[in-house]
Amino acid sequence: MLMLGLCYLVLVVFIVSLTINKRRFDAQRNSIGYRIHVNGIRGKSTVTRYVTAILRDSGLRTFGKTTGTAARVILPNGEDALIKRRGYPNVTEQLRMIRSFAARKAQAIVMECMAINPDYQEWLESKVMHSQIVIITNVRIDHQEEMGQELTDIAHSLARSIPHKAILITAERRPDVLAILREECDRKGTRLVQAPTWQVNDKDIEKFDHVAHKENIAIGLAVAQLFKVPAGRAIKSMAAAPADPGAFQIQSFEQQGKEVKWANLFAVNDKESFAQIADGLAKKYAGHFRVALLNNRHDRPARVEMFSELAQDNLQADAIIALGDYEDRVKKSVKRENTIVKLFGNSSKHATASGRELTDKVMALATQKKVLIVGTVNIHTKQSENILEHIAKITKTKAENALPVYNPSQRVRLRLHKIIDNLDLIQSSQPQPLTKLAKGGRGA
Repeated sequence: MLMLGLCYLVLVVFIVSLTINKRRFDAQRNSIGYRIHVNGIRGKSTVTRYVTAILRDSGLRTFGKTTGTAARVILPNGEDALIKRRGYPNVTEQLRMIRSFAARKAQAIVMECMAINPDYQEWLESKVMHSQIVIITNVRIDHQEEMGQELTDIAHSLARSIPHKAILITAERRPDVLAILREECDRKGTRLVQAPTWQVNDKDIEKFDHVAHKENIAIGLAVAQLFKVPAGRAIKSMAAAPADPGAFQIQSFEQQGKEVKWANLFAVNDKESFAQIADGLAKKYAGHFRVALLNNRHDRPARVEMFSELAQDNLQADAIIALGDYEDRVKKSVKRENTIVKLFGNSSKHATASGRELTDKVMALATQKKVLIVGTVNIHTKQSENILEHIAKITKTKAENALPVYNPSQRVRLRLHKIIDNLDLIQSSQPQPLTKLAKGGRGA
């Protein structure tokens, strides 16, 4: 009987503790006047940076968080800080981040969705973020293992992150995809806003020092309109924002007497996006010896043959280098005549080669002085990381260890009653353009 009583007491204490912690977190989160959640297939990290810059330059104390190529916190002064993790990323990281942003008196936060699994996407929005604005950048064929095989399946998966009585912004234009997003918005009383891509022209894109996409800029303009920021000012803010480490930029360097153009497309994982960029690269660098680094990961088998075909048909690669896993599958998939195939991945003798050694071997294959190297399929393998480290060194790219480290556990601890007492003051000191728009129902 005593043991049963103790068990009951432990259960009661546990439930009370959970309730108190939830109320504390809700108060901390709600002390942040504006919360924007960025989801989609391509461009999430870039859009997070654009929107963070717009809100920061509008006068709001804004924190951003990306989870793409390298997890970063964007501080209110616009600088990046690294997120150091123990072990693998976990979605509960967002809870710690929101607490720390609230403690640092954030007026707005812009957070990239760090979940692929639709259940976790829904949990992050409905239980953690409670966003006034959710962005779904686009819907593309990717992450089929988790989100479904067809485009409409993926649209349904992403739609689970749409909140109730809020605003959804998307750059999607496909009628079947929009119909799915619109149906979910109507069910939840959320307004759908299509990003004004027609407002972005070539002169606007030329202001960016990285390869900027019209759709991503248009999403930023849609947010700027909600916060009454003029379009010209918004574009200036977006163009000045530091590019994400995964943003597509052509870098130049020399090695073994060869003039090399390096295109880091490791983060471009869907067929449509890569095909579009590869077509442009094949045309622009027609006089170069073109090399595709196919960086395959064991947990992404669906991409192996697809990206091998893209490298052959769209990039028209003269050489294909297999990194990571599935080297034999890459070799069997290459049908293009006169295309050189080399295996430098995990099962080869080059598995632990340095970045310098690997790029030296690529240079030895080139039959022309001018070389284009394109990295694609996935981000992280030992060989790709070594190559990236080598290229960063010779192109003098700012190293990660030069950035400050953001530690969410090192924060000013605010008492719960203070957060609640200050909630109305914090929110009333900010512009409130969102409520009326969210009540507007169906958008354009």
